[in-house]
Amino acid sequence: MTMSASRRDDLKGMGCLILFGLPFAAVGTFMGWLIASTLWRSYEMRSWVEVPAKILEADLESHTGDDSTTYSVAARYRYVYQGQSYESDRISLHAGADNVGHYHQRLAGVLESHRRSGEPYRCYVDPADPARAILDRDPRWGLVGFYSIFFLTFGGVGWGMIVGGLLAVRRRPKLGSQEAERRADAERPWLHRDDWAEGLVRYSDRRPALGMLVFALLWNLISSPILFVLPEELDKGNYPALLGLLFPLVGAGLVIWVVRGMLRWRRYGESTLFLDRVPVPVGGVLEGRVEIDSRVEPPDGFAWTLSCVEKPQRRSNRSSNTERVQWQDSGHLPYERHGVLSARTVVPIRLDLPAGERPTSREADDETVVWRLKLEADVEGIDYLGIFELPVYQLAATSIAGDLPAPDEFREELPPPPAAETLRTEDLETFGIEVRPLPGGGRRFRQPMARQPGTALSLTLFWLVWNAALVFMVRLGAPWPFPLIFGLFSLLITYSMLDFWFGASDIEADAQGLRLKTTILGVGRRVEIPADEVGSVEVEKGMQSGSKLFYRVAVRTASGKKYAAATRIPGRRPALALKRALEKALEG
Repeated sequence: MTMSASRRDDLKGMGCLILFGLPFAAVGTFMGWLIASTLWRSYEMRSWVEVPAKILEADLESHTGDDSTTYSVAARYRYVYQGQSYESDRISLHAGADNVGHYHQRLAGVLESHRRSGEPYRCYVDPADPARAILDRDPRWGLVGFYSIFFLTFGGVGWGMIVGGLLAVRRRPKLGSQEAERRADAERPWLHRDDWAEGLVRYSDRRPALGMLVFALLWNLISSPILFVLPEELDKGNYPALLGLLFPLVGAGLVIWVVRGMLRWRRYGESTLFLDRVPVPVGGVLEGRVEIDSRVEPPDGFAWTLSCVEKPQRRSNRSSNTERVQWQDSGHLPYERHGVLSARTVVPIRLDLPAGERPTSREADDETVVWRLKLEADVEGIDYLGIFELPVYQLAATSIAGDLPAPDEFREELPPPPAAETLRTEDLETFGIEVRPLPGGGRRFRQPMARQPGTALSLTLFWLVWNAALVFMVRLGAPWPFPLIFGLFSLLITYSMLDFWFGASDIEADAQGLRLKTTILGVGRRVEIPADEVGSVEVEKGMQSGSKLFYRVAVRTASGKKYAAATRIPGRRPALALKRALEKALEG
């Protein structure tokens, strides 16, 4: 049987992964051996005999490189054991020079003091071989910790690549049979997932938390050398080096994120979305219920977000590997729309899907298409979160979940969530858009500053980390193109950050026309469009921040010019509601 090209490519990729991991694993293994041998020698020396030694010579040697200075201690001493005189120059368990802490400076000072005064200094002698002696038999825990960073980081990455590649190679026959089954059942592609085939989607915080735990460990291990280097830089008066603390602070934030994820998993367990119909048709209705293995009683109900996302594949030729949200809608399910059964919570779901969007896809050359339903609830303590990947296909839906009825308490027909057309103009206040009447008729719509503080804060933290990296590049004398490119991107990030914190927009709409004003820190422009020159009011996709897609409302004139009226609207429904409100105000 001939091996398929895709399988050959995958096997080559796994082989490259293993080869790429070998040098990392070698470095990690060597550092592990270095740590283990140091600790073992220290343990063996516990049986050595302590005797007084006369310091004959002591000196602190410095070694200056391109961007740092390392130190080592050189000394020679004489000791007497069982009537026999010996000389040695072995100082500690660690050979070579380094600049981790101030060990060498302190020890050199102490030894020089003993040399001048003639006061004996203790040394440790091997009773089995008295010619072997050492002045300091204790491990330098700071240096051992520094070695451990390389051991865990390089060893973890390298051996992770090797083991992952080997396991993937072993699993290839099984995956090949699965691919054959998928080809044989190409008309029902959703059956490649066991949970979809059963008419349900499962979610648990356990796997994301474990994945984030690995990332947090690697981040903290990679950034922790800053804590060793920082004291020396501060001693030199290099106070801008304090910016390096941002990286350990980010690591601390990642640890908090992991802890919250694990606590959420412990509290809520597994959540399951039971689908009434599989697959969910494009342009159809998503119907079912979410069952949570815990009691969840949020005062404000559940917030839902339905998204269609493009994810690049690893063989993609796209320049960016960022997920792109193609369509997104969101809303709230009031508290009265869900119920609690003993220790479980049941949330009925009925949502409309748009026509014309791409269906779920996993075999595309450049990207896959994923539909996600995110369910959130603000409760006391750890908030609830559930993310469900949906089988959305351009096929006739087949009811395969009919044998999974809802509990009797929720068997009655439930009304659908409010559609975009029923969102009132007054509801725009909840989306950060202030609505006020104008004295002569019409309405004023205002987007104030800092209307998305969470996103603004996240962008500010990213800005700090980015510029800290830029400062380090300059301080380390990196080739000028790198700081230049980072500096240009820094300007763009700075503009976006200022816009999130201090950007505002103001729209006045009445029978005479539209008056638009957008500002940052109060500086901006004002545009007046007479009513007879307004061609259309349009809703468009705006910027994407993480997994959140913002929308904007634009005004197109009769001559074809387009002006932004409102930006960063958190959802398609409020954007449509603002569009209708503007059109109504123009009608008078």
